[in-house]
Amino acid sequence: MNYLKVYHQLIYNSQHRILSQDIYVEKHHIVPLSLKGEDIESNIAVLTAKEHFVAHHLLWKIHRNPPMTKAFMLMCNTKRNGVKYKITAKEYSILKEDNKKFRSEFMAGRPGNNLGKTLPQEWRDNISKGQKGISKGKGNPSSFKGKTHTDEAKQKISEKRKGIPTRTGIPFSEETKKQMSINRLGKKKVPWTEERRAARSEMMRELHRKRKEEKSPD
Repeated sequence: MNYLKVYHQLIYNSQHRILSQDIYVEKHHIVPLSLKGEDIESNIAVLTAKEHFVAHHLLWKIHRNPPMTKAFMLMCNTKRNGVKYKITAKEYSILKEDNKKFRSEFMAGRPGNNLGKTLPQEWRDNISKGQKGISKGKGNPSSFKGKTHTDEAKQKISEKRKGIPTRTGIPFSEETKKQMSINRLGKKKVPWTEERRAARSEMMRELHRKRKEEKSPD
């Protein structure tokens, strides 16, 4: 289908008719401003809500660029005169993929607003106070507090962490050491029972054995 021809015909029809005053209409830039169109009377068509939706549908199909994709996405997610017009699932999928691609390209290489900046100490203190007792990403206290993992869950966690580097051999900074020491103040120490010592020894022997196997040539 020649989408450009259909678009021109739509605009032509809108310019050669007389609509009743009780019909809801919207103004549409024939050549979009993002494509260097001018905001003048000769570049404006008066369309019904449905025609306006169709016009942007056609512009997206014709250009497939970021501005037209964004404009049509807005059309698809906004009611026009109380009606939300729809497109096929296939076309909506393509539209979403286009939007995702263009947004990714737009954001690529853009540094964050606070990159290289240091927040004032007052801000950091307020953030720290606000985060106390809040589970990361949830906004609620942790529901796992006081519970323990089952042996099956521990095994799954262990399998997932295989190959992930740990902090072994990486020293903590003096500031981190100081904070860790402060965090431990007032906490009850768990006594080292013979059973606990034996379990730790076995764990360390197994760890050293695995590291030795990894370092040895095939």
